[in-house]
Amino acid sequence: MKKIFVMLLALTLLSVLAGCNKEQGGVIIPTTAPATGDSHTHSYSSTEKTATCTEKGLETFSCACGHTYTEEIPATGHVWGMWEIETPALLGKDGVEKQTCENCGQADRRATSQDAVQNSFADPGLQYVFDRWNGVNGNITAYGMLSYFSQKYEGREEDPLVVSSEDMFRWLSQRFVLTEELKAQMKQTEDAGLRYDATTDTFELDYAGSYGDIRLMGYIHNGENKYTLYYEFASWNGASRADGVWEIAVEYNLQNGQPNKYLSATMVNSIPDKVVS
Repeated sequence: MKKIFVMLLALTLLSVLAGCNKEQGGVIIPTTAPATGDSHTHSYSSTEKTATCTEKGLETFSCACGHTYTEEIPATGHVWGMWEIETPALLGKDGVEKQTCENCGQADRRATSQDAVQNSFADPGLQYVFDRWNGVNGNITAYGMLSYFSQKYEGREEDPLVVSSEDMFRWLSQRFVLTEELKAQMKQTEDAGLRYDATTDTFELDYAGSYGDIRLMGYIHNGENKYTLYYEFASWNGASRADGVWEIAVEYNLQNGQPNKYLSATMVNSIPDKVVS
């Protein structure tokens, strides 16, 4: 009689636990049975916390009976774009390049010395000076200075550019050695697109356009901020092409936030072996 009672008690407990079950990985997880005592099959709906590049997500599954469970969603990881120059490198001063994640916009940065020599010394505007520069004594011409200013002046908003002689001479003096004689010659220059008005003490300059080709060949460091630069220059004169190599003495000031200053120029036949390219 006692044995029969124990068996009936065990059967009663099993019937209570069998009401609502979830099987995961071969393990039966007992849950609360419905009030009717009938067997119950889970029907889940889910909500999701989206994964990001650096953080895991979470998907939560819920049944009407109250049973829930969760699954982790792996972090996606960054999808990096190409490296791009943010701050150009200069000779003796690293620049900065960055790449940006295409998903979240996070930026990664690193130092770069890419194109440092070109960034420091390449100056396409010099093509307007070289062809008019005296290769024997290094003197520059008024026409060359007006053409360089017309092409390089960052304050140009309209064409022709009208600028006071004071502003022009101040700007050019940061970049070249201007004598009083040269300033007077600039005011006397009368050419198509380059005009001086003595009444208003202003220059009217048309945009110089393109003229010839120029290529930086290399440099020699002479100590402190003194350099000698070598440029290959080719100008077009009708159907003929005149080529030459110019040796330019320069104060290198870009590293300190100031313009380079060109001190003299000489036309040479060859480039020294010790030039750094």
